[in-house]
Amino acid sequence: MLVTGSTLLGAAGQADAASALRSYQADEYKDGQHAVWLHGLKNAGYAASSDFLFDTPGMLTEWDADDDGDVDYIQLMGTESNKGNSNQIFDLDLKFDIIDGWTGGTKGASHAGGRQNALTNWDFYSIDTDNSTLIGQGEYAGSELQLFNRASSENTYQKHLDNNGGDPNPTYVGQLGEGANDKDKDLGFSVWFGYTGEMYVNGTLVETYTVDDHKNLTKSDINLDLEPKSVPEPASAAGLMVLAGVATVARRRQKGNQAEA
Repeated sequence: MLVTGSTLLGAAGQADAASALRSYQADEYKDGQHAVWLHGLKNAGYAASSDFLFDTPGMLTEWDADDDGDVDYIQLMGTESNKGNSNQIFDLDLKFDIIDGWTGGTKGASHAGGRQNALTNWDFYSIDTDNSTLIGQGEYAGSELQLFNRASSENTYQKHLDNNGGDPNPTYVGQLGEGANDKDKDLGFSVWFGYTGEMYVNGTLVETYTVDDHKNLTKSDINLDLEPKSVPEPASAAGLMVLAGVATVARRRQKGNQAEA
């Protein structure tokens, strides 16, 4: 989604009216640890490790869709490669819609001084499934996985399935703030998700995931440290998406040149 011109322009066109409020450099919550954790792929033998790390830091941006000065959604973009095999690659293009007045589950709230502090000081987000995709590259070329909010137990699986994969009140959602990465007290972001779609490895279709694949539903996290960055003025979604796409192409070209050498 970050690479092909037509897809990029389509995504940018949808979000072009939005204005960027804040931008963050997104990276692993700790050096050498994961940014994206895909344990289901590791268990199935499709990944050398459960841990996926940014090739270079990703970008998380807060967007104002209606020009009222408030955050309406965030977008996370970047390229992840597997800790144990750098040619197992996903491009991330993920969108999360803000949830006003969330009173549901939190994870790692002790890092923020307790649950009530977390509910007061964190922002909470629901995955926009139609606009949240992992696109495979390298050994994963052809893969396209769509994310959705993950249920956290067998009881909530059934509620999730009864709502056609769209549980209206999942146990955990995306959380952003001081201590929100579920790992430490740093400014961060975390989310727990499942995915649907096709998984390819070395050109072979190995899995077609559906919402009732329980082993898949239980095995995916994102845990990030965030560092505030300045937002160019004026900043539009189209402009930042193009910049992110150019950077991704450059990283992949460099990776390809290294492999040829």
